Amino acid sequence: MDAVTFEVQPGITAIDTFFAGRQRCTAAYLLDASEPTVVETGPAKSVEPVVAGLGRLGKVDRVCDLAKRRIQSWSDVVRDVIDRTDDPDEIASLLEREAARDVQTGAQAEIDLERL
Repeated sequence: MDAVTFEVQPGITAIDTFFAGRQRCTAAYLLDASEPTVVETGPAKSVEPVVAGLGRLGKVDRVCDLAKRRIQSWSDVVRDVIDRTDDPDEIASLLEREAARDVQTGAQAEIDLERL
């Protein structure tokens, strides 16, 4: 099955996820910015068509590099929070605050561990 992609509007590209084997039923979306973002809420079965679509668009390496960097940043945050306290409520509060800040900034800045 070939990757199916189509522009929804400038800067937003749909990547068909072939839900139930059908075309144009569901899609992931690539937000093409300086740090491209993939919005995908489907099941694990969607991975192959999404990666194929990113390949067709020439974005696989860039998106994967950004994802690895974000995972490492969050891994560092979790490790730092757990090192600071063993109180589950405080851990949850600190992580919730950091996640909210991350969403507000558009997840474009590196996570500031010193600020926690």
